[in-house]
Parts: sequence; structure tokens; C-alpha cells
Amino acid sequence: APVFEETPLLELIEIPEPAALDEEETSVAFVEVIDPVVIAAEDTSAVFVDAPEPIINETDIEATQYSQTEYILNDLSLEERTALEMNIIKYQHETAKNPRSFILWVSLGEAYKSFGRYKDAIQAFQTAIQLNPVNPNNHYLLGLVYAAEKKHHEAVKAFEKVLEIDHSNSQAHASLASQYRLLGMEDSAQMHIEKARSLQPEEETDYNRACLEALCGNNERAFELLTVALETKQTYVNWVRND
Repeated sequence: APVFEETPLLELIEIPEPAALDEEETSVAFVEVIDPVVIAAEDTSAVFVDAPEPIINETDIEATQYSQTEYILNDLSLEERTALEMNIIKYQHETAKNPRSFILWVSLGEAYKSFGRYKDAIQAFQTAIQLNPVNPNNHYLLGLVYAAEKKHHEAVKAFEKVLEIDHSNSQAHASLASQYRLLGMEDSAQMHIEKARSLQPEEETDYNRACLEALCGNNERAFELLTVALETKQTYVNWVRND
């Protein structure tokens, strides 16, 4: 069953080359950029608390750490794997230097998520929530990773928390519908599907539109939108397979 994903844009930026990389390896990486409307540095509604002491192991980025990581890396090119590893190292350094920035913890969580390190992603998103519990995107991203880990009850709680903060969040309604369906709660699933259909914005991504079409049983249309989403790099093949 599909899980909706907040799909950031891809931005090509220059980042310092980590010492562990060979000279031939590129220092250019694709870095996921968080939507500034959803997560803004000047967000005056943010509630900040002391962040837990980060535990950083900069060398622990091997693909064998988790079986899910190994599965995901099979679908990635060497360039893509290198970029994801560099993102992890980059945001490990950034969160160590600025442990009270929830934006950086979200970025680290996104890097772990893209690499298939879901347990690490959960910890990073939980830290972001501790730093800013009123931002719905923090809870939404946590729900996505719980869903990927097949922790459906935890995912439901995370998506319900999103709707407590933002009751008109169409993606949370659709993701919640997906989890309710997996739990055999079809009436609740249908209720949230209808909510998602009525609230889905015109500018919604092709990937999220594909997920909603699949939930509604419109498989041909879902496949068309999914093809566009993959061609335009809105998501990875590995995430679609796990979704």
C-alpha cells in the first residue's frame, strides 16, 4: 500500500570533499532541500528544547549495516551511492556543530532515509521533534519511516499527530488511509481517502498523486503518474518498491 512522501526539490551544490574519499571521486552531490514553507528557519511557532547529545560515528556508513541498506544500494549507481554517503557525512558534521537546529536533524534524517538506514532516520526525526514539536512535517517524516519499517501502529500515531497540528494536510490523510487499510480498518481508510481527495492541492507532486490514485484503485493512472515521477527524479526506485 502506498505511503505519501514530502518530495523536496533536488539542488546541485558544492560541498567539501570528505577525507575518506579517493581523489577521483566527485565532490558534487545531490542534496535534498527542505521545503522552506514547511520548515522555515524563522518559524516563530517553533518550540525549542535541549537536544540530546549526538552520537556521531563518521565511518559507519557501510552498506552492510542494515539489510535494507544493502537492498536499496543495489538499485543505485556508484555516483548516487557516493552522493548519499557524502550527504550523511555532511549532516553528521552539521548536527554535531549545531545540535539545536531541527532543520539539520531533518536533513540528516532525510539522508539516512534515502540511504535505507531507517533506524537512524527514526532517531534523527525524533530529535527534530524534540527540538520543534509543533512542526507537522517532522511528525510526517517520522511516520513515513515507521511505515517503511512496517511499524503500522507507530506510523498511525505519527500521521494522527500531523492532523492534530494541521487538519487539512492531504498527504497525512492519504498516508493514514494507507496504514488503516494495512491494519484492516477499511472504513477508517475510506474516510481519510475522501478527505485526501478533497484536500489535494493542484500543485501536488506526480508521485503523491500516483499514490492517491493507487489507493483509490485507479492503477493505470497511478502507473502513468509514477512513471513521470521517476523520470523527473521525484523519488527513488527503491522507495517505490518499499512503499
